[in-house]
Amino acid sequence: MSEPKNNPEVISTLLFQHHQLRREMADTRNENNKPSPDFALILKTLNDFKTSLIAHLALEDKVFYPQVLKQLKERNLDTQKMEEFIGEMANLAQTTMAFLDKYNEPQLIENNLNQFKIDFEDMASAILIRITSEEDGVYLYWDM
Repeated sequence: MSEPKNNPEVISTLLFQHHQLRREMADTRNENNKPSPDFALILKTLNDFKTSLIAHLALEDKVFYPQVLKQLKERNLDTQKMEEFIGEMANLAQTTMAFLDKYNEPQLIENNLNQFKIDFEDMASAILIRITSEEDGVYLYWDM
């Protein structure tokens, strides 16, 4: 009898969450780029993003990455690169949460708008690069 495959819903959920994160970052960017942005709405989009990110990280950290590492070890494959990738994600998550904590009130965004825009684009770029590397690489390990 063949070994059961991993639950395909995990990858479907992770991909859906990526779509959600992209949309929420776009919502923030769109409001941010208006001539007269609504800073309360920007904060709402950031809070939505934070909620989505926390759920996404929980699924990756509690289900996806442990299972992939287990599979690699069962096949006597090197796990160092995967462990480094997981560590990089943890660092990115910390940096992203620090950004979200820094701008946790509409007045903080409004009073520091130029720096907020820079910080937001830096964070969004790092997240988008990470999403691409997961979708184009790491998620392929799910059903090895």
